[in-house]
Amino acid sequence: MKHDARQSRILRSLYRFNLTALAKSSGWMARESGKISPQDFCAAMIEATSISTASLRIVAFLSYTFSSISVSKQAFHKRINAGACKLFESLLGEVISSKTGSGLSVRKLGFSRIIVQDSTSIALPQHLLEVFKGAKNASVERAGLKIHASFDLLNKGFTGFEIREQRSSDQGFALEGTEGLGEGDLLLRDLGCFCIGSFRELKNNKAHVLTRWQPNVELSDRESLNAIDLFDLLRSDSRIDRDVLAGKKERFPMRLIAFRVPREIAEKRRRKLKETGKRKGRAPSRELLQLQDWQIYLTTCDRGSLSFEAAFDLYCQRWTIEVLFKGLKSHMQVDQIPPYVSEMMLRCLIHCTLIRIALACVVTMPILEEELKEDGVSVLKLLSLVEALGFQPDCSYFADRSNIDNFLRHCRYEKRKRNALPHWIASLG
Repeated sequence: MKHDARQSRILRSLYRFNLTALAKSSGWMARESGKISPQDFCAAMIEATSISTASLRIVAFLSYTFSSISVSKQAFHKRINAGACKLFESLLGEVISSKTGSGLSVRKLGFSRIIVQDSTSIALPQHLLEVFKGAKNASVERAGLKIHASFDLLNKGFTGFEIREQRSSDQGFALEGTEGLGEGDLLLRDLGCFCIGSFRELKNNKAHVLTRWQPNVELSDRESLNAIDLFDLLRSDSRIDRDVLAGKKERFPMRLIAFRVPREIAEKRRRKLKETGKRKGRAPSRELLQLQDWQIYLTTCDRGSLSFEAAFDLYCQRWTIEVLFKGLKSHMQVDQIPPYVSEMMLRCLIHCTLIRIALACVVTMPILEEELKEDGVSVLKLLSLVEALGFQPDCSYFADRSNIDNFLRHCRYEKRKRNALPHWIASLG
């Protein structure tokens, strides 16, 4: 890949990664020679995702602008394979790794691996129904896909990244996601993968889990075995740390961690629940609305290995993956996917869109974080601004102080009258 003024700063940032080594380890490249280098291949594919109708013709065109080597779209078609998917998956892990690690020092907690698992669903155009079957009702079936990702915060890489049909079960993934986990591992999960059966499997393998509490899961006292009135328990103190049994039938030993959140956060949650209920035609229950006053977790970790404060700080690390998924839904123009795109090409485009989003954060966030040490930067707001500039802002752009001020004005978090949530938790003690 040659250095070219036509390349964005985001693509030039690919030079920091050893793409040749990644291409070889993924099986995409077996030898050094070849007209399509891994650098040109990755750059052209990532840049193509910023165009509404990405195609191999566009990829081949962009590749020439970067390398001045003419390669046909047919040649690129041959390189869109399982090895390419693995190459992009490895590169995505490398890019995320260059940004994660701020805040909590996860290495001090004593775990061998801390695995974040999350999933997201994306609706697709109907011409992809045969490849990715989605939601179905009595009259119609929609196309859609689901991404299941597992990322190791300590070793900075994906332990799993699957793109499946949308109709695939989260509970099935919850059981599969425990495979390969053992002593010294900690798994962070969201509600979509809440499965007591998988927690038991983890415990049998001497691994641990930290997850949000599922509202319909009964909790019981470990000694009396009587069901706990959660509302009475929550009203008794501003922070709860208690051993319980989870599940009416399973009676699985876990530790309950809960604290009251600031009023503005609780009200925002209730508004969101009501909006979602109105959209789906079912109003949230009064109990569910009341529970928005609380942040509630369950874990198999004892107090010696995971403190009350560390549990919250650690769970917030899931935001790394959530931001990528939210950015993917916002910035990947799925309605523009051409009808002739292959399943393998679609998988590569999804990976490359995630890489593009992650690279945008890697390039711009360090510059703006230095300016906003106290206020903080909203990654989702930042992505919308970077996209508005065609994913092109670089160091020279930020050399102009007025451009920095303009960015800061529109991507900082909204100011609150109260302390941020981490400070709020500390004050409860």
